[in-house]
Amino acid sequence: MRRFFTLLISLLISSGIFSRDLNSGDSTYKYFHDFQLGVTVAFTEIGPFPLAELSTSHGICFTNRFWAGVGVSTIYFMTVTPYLIGRVNFIAKEKPSKNTPWFALKAGYMVYFDTGESDYNSINIEPRLGLSHLRRNGKSSWSFFISANAFQGRVFPKMGVGFEF
Repeated sequence: MRRFFTLLISLLISSGIFSRDLNSGDSTYKYFHDFQLGVTVAFTEIGPFPLAELSTSHGICFTNRFWAGVGVSTIYFMTVTPYLIGRVNFIAKEKPSKNTPWFALKAGYMVYFDTGESDYNSINIEPRLGLSHLRRNGKSSWSFFISANAFQGRVFPKMGVGFEF
């Protein structure tokens, strides 16, 4: 339980720091932040098993279509995965569209909190397809995504929702 609160507090602190930078007019780049909640379906010996995932990403928008950044995620509070992420919007943000389809690629290294009989730490690669829906305030959006979470030499399907600002 202590790990859960430590992770939650660190996510909140990092979002507060990056949100403060969002409002500063000193930079020519725009910043991107998101929080996502997803469900990974792990196929085990006893059958499919859903695992909740929580992640946050913080990045820089280089153009209206492309941004890159870093993030951290956890699956069922059993793992922590620091990762790099790149995202391409299929529609430029400057065009008047409420819905924006996108493709993202996450790559990181998954570390398990508990050690078992074997070492499950591994490289994690996750391509994502999603759709962002701009909220009425025009500054934040909701997103829905599907992905293939590849780690431990296997591929697990995932779907989830996110909040972007």
